[in-house]
Amino acid sequence: ARTIAIEREKADKAKRDSMGFFEKIKYGPSFHIKRYVDDNQRVYKTIPMKVPSKWRNDLNFSARSKDGRILFDSLPADANGNQCAVLLLKKDDEMAQPNSDPRALR
Repeated sequence: ARTIAIEREKADKAKRDSMGFFEKIKYGPSFHIKRYVDDNQRVYKTIPMKVPSKWRNDLNFSARSKDGRILFDSLPADANGNQCAVLLLKKDDEMAQPNSDPRALR
């Protein structure tokens, strides 16, 4: 999406540069991109998971810690209770680092 927006901005600028004053007014406002600093970068880890047989296996499961440190989402993978789970951690979290001990997450 970023590449498309940048190209759209360049094309709009080129078109507006070739216009006269009154054409620019008729054409309308120019296309601009508002860029934000990404201050909430996340690292994801995928986790295969099986829900207990008494649970519904056609639901998404989701949880988040109070401080927003950890986000957990799980989607059904099949009709047998298998789920594809994703654990989202803040980029600087100790559990997000390569080769972190998975037992520490339990």
